Amino acid sequence: MNSLKERIGSHAEACTKRALKHYGNVLRTALADGQFPMRVDSLVAVLRTATKGDSARYDDELVPYVGALVEILANVGRGNQPHREEGLIELFETTLTQLHARGNRTTDIRLLLARYSAALSNGGRRRLEIIRSAISESRDADEKLRAVLVLAKYHIDISDYDAAFRYLDECEALAEEAGTGRFEIYDVHTTRGIALFYNNIRLARHSLARGVSCELASSSPAVCRATASALHYLGRIQATRGDHRGALTHVVAAQHIKDTLNPESGQLGFFHLRTGEILLAAGNTSAGKDHLREAGRLFHDVHSRSTAEAQLNSTLAGVAAAEGNTAAAEKLLHEALASARRDNYPRGELLFSLQIFLLQLRRGTLIAAVKTATGVIGVVRRTEPGEWRWIFRRVRVSSFAFLLAFLRPGKRAEPPSPPQCPCPIHRNVPLAELLDEVKAALPPTT
Repeated sequence: MNSLKERIGSHAEACTKRALKHYGNVLRTALADGQFPMRVDSLVAVLRTATKGDSARYDDELVPYVGALVEILANVGRGNQPHREEGLIELFETTLTQLHARGNRTTDIRLLLARYSAALSNGGRRRLEIIRSAISESRDADEKLRAVLVLAKYHIDISDYDAAFRYLDECEALAEEAGTGRFEIYDVHTTRGIALFYNNIRLARHSLARGVSCELASSSPAVCRATASALHYLGRIQATRGDHRGALTHVVAAQHIKDTLNPESGQLGFFHLRTGEILLAAGNTSAGKDHLREAGRLFHDVHSRSTAEAQLNSTLAGVAAAEGNTAAAEKLLHEALASARRDNYPRGELLFSLQIFLLQLRRGTLIAAVKTATGVIGVVRRTEPGEWRWIFRRVRVSSFAFLLAFLRPGKRAEPPSPPQCPCPIHRNVPLAELLDEVKAALPPTT
């Protein structure tokens, strides 16, 4: 009898190991293709089976399986498949805690889980707790550097710039010790530039330029990712200065570089959102709407219900207002504002409130406008003065048509020759050509 039970147990163990290995390979192949391969429930069932009872015997297969499953959910999303994300995150957290207790490395998987959690609530406590767990479970300077860097990015997202700069200083010290420091330092410079983007454009350009590598062919994925992010934000700075063509060149070049890495639907959605905003501001409404539609599709795929959806609603409100549909515009902005308040996004709360205020002025609802203005006083008190400059630039340039539609209805003039979009959807300008222009425009790093 015992012998039969042992044979059944041994067979079940072998089947579970084969399932973990097989579906882990399926997930890694799907990651490169950017498509979710099968039902989430089936993949979660494999995980639940492997974590019942004494799961230590599966660790060699379980660690890469969990990593691949979390990464594809974070990168690609699950399409239209229903699933309760909070319950799934709890399962991942429990599994990672057990794996760490048995001596496995879990920091990098925790950081992927933090990114997955950000789609639900970018500034939420759960994302912060996952990042802190990643830091506490780090085994060396390399893992701690990557985790503290993500913590700095979290604090940028919630507009806590003092904390972000402290953690970035810690990252620079860790980079001196970490074996991967010479690669990760590019991301440290880029992240510092992103924090400065909301406070000091001149210093931001300098730091972002330090995050750019011009030797991409021989660079690690970390360097390519940092370079792409730096170019993206340098493009956004170009947009604030009214150089829409230069902005498009930078942003599209950045996305070409990101396309050499595993696809990330949420990040790609932000590329389309920012490109759409630049094109709308430049007067190329048709191409701008193409990108906004694509952004909406991608945010839907990854079930992004946090700041991504809010920012898209804000931009769509600008389009609606410019077309005279002020009721739809105000509805979209109130949805964006509610999301910002729910997800600890003060930068968005201020921006969306200002846009609602301008819209209410245009509609002549002055009592509502005064109420909106007084309602953000508490947010203003905890916001840095430099961020206000960013918000006014954002309304003036990125939502240029939006502002004109409020202040000068019926008098908006299209630019005589709006720039064409160099992206693959439209002109499809080669990366090499874009990079030549980008390199010529890079600010000095010394």
